[in-house]
Amino acid sequence: MSDFKAQDLSISLQKKLLGKMAKKSLAKLFIDDISAQLLDNLHRLSKFNGQYEKKESNKIVKHIIKLIIKTAIIAKNDCFTDDDLTDAEILKEEFRSICMTIVSFHELDFSYDRNYLISSLDKCKQTLKRLLKKYLSNKSMDRIEMIFNFYTKPEFLDTFFRQTDGEIKHLRDDIIRDLSILLEKGLI
Repeated sequence: MSDFKAQDLSISLQKKLLGKMAKKSLAKLFIDDISAQLLDNLHRLSKFNGQYEKKESNKIVKHIIKLIIKTAIIAKNDCFTDDDLTDAEILKEEFRSICMTIVSFHELDFSYDRNYLISSLDKCKQTLKRLLKKYLSNKSMDRIEMIFNFYTKPEFLDTFFRQTDGEIKHLRDDIIRDLSILLEKGLI
C-alpha cells in the first residue's frame, strides 16, 4: 500500500510555489494593507542594522513574507493538530504581548528593557519553531533563526528605541502606528 496522499502533495506544492513567488503582489492575498505597510517599514528599518548589507535586509523581509504565506497555507488546509492549535494560540498571545511591549517602550520614556524584549522574542521564536517544525523544511527553520537573530541584535534594538530624532525615529513612529492599528483591530 502506498503512502501517497494527493492533499499532502498539493500542500507541499502550494508551499513551494508560493514560497518562490513571495513578492508584494502575492503577499497582498495573505497580508492586509496595514500589515504590508508594517513590513515595508520593517524593510526600511532593516537597512539600518549595521551587520547586514542591503541584499541581506531584503532577504529578511522576504523570509518573513514566505513564512506568513506558508503558515497561512498550512492553516488554510487544516493541517494543524489540536496540539499545534494550542501552540498557535500561545504564539499569538506571545506575539501580541511583544507588540504591546514595543508600543509601550515607545510611548513611555525610559521603559525600554532590551533584555526583556530579547528574552520575549526568543520565547516567541521557540514557540514558532515548535509549531512549524513538522510542516516546514530545515531551510525554513533556518530562515526563522535568521529573522529573529536579525531583529534581536542588542545594538540594533538600542538604536531603534533610543533614537530621539532622524530617520530611525520617524520609522519607529510609523512602525508603532502600524502596530497600534493592528492591535486595536485585533489582527495581532
